[in-house]
Amino acid sequence: MEKCSYEECQLNWYGKINCWFKCIGEGLGNFLLLAIRLFWGINLAVHGWQKIQNPQATIDSFRGIGIPYPEIGYYLSTGAEFFCAILLVIGLFSRIAAIPIIINMIVAYVMAHSDSIKDLWLETSPFFTQGPFLYLYAALIIFCFGPGKFSLDYFFTGYHRYCKMP
Repeated sequence: MEKCSYEECQLNWYGKINCWFKCIGEGLGNFLLLAIRLFWGINLAVHGWQKIQNPQATIDSFRGIGIPYPEIGYYLSTGAEFFCAILLVIGLFSRIAAIPIIINMIVAYVMAHSDSIKDLWLETSPFFTQGPFLYLYAALIIFCFGPGKFSLDYFFTGYHRYCKMP
């Protein structure tokens, strides 16, 4: 997202209105990306911290749903949920940190919520009410649109000099 230019707004009346709303939307988009990163990142980090606090219960639960090598799965899942979520919260390596979260949530769907995947195309699908959905959705948003201007990525990459999104 780039800063709206004066030339871009030299359009007909419809174009001017559209440009005005585009500028407002792009400005608010940074706040939305920050809110998504903070809210879902903190919630996911807390969930990961709970796994760190009780590793045997998590490993037993992984074993119960049939995850192969549950000990390895525990470390991968906990790493994605805690450490990658912290990176999302502070906005550092955000797109890269979103990838393990996306993979972790897809594995959670396949292993623990496979029935909801079968019903995905039904009108009253339980797919969207499962726990991993909103974390997956938030991580996909950050991966696709970046962390926004209120992030360490914005400054460390040098994009702040060009008023562009990282």
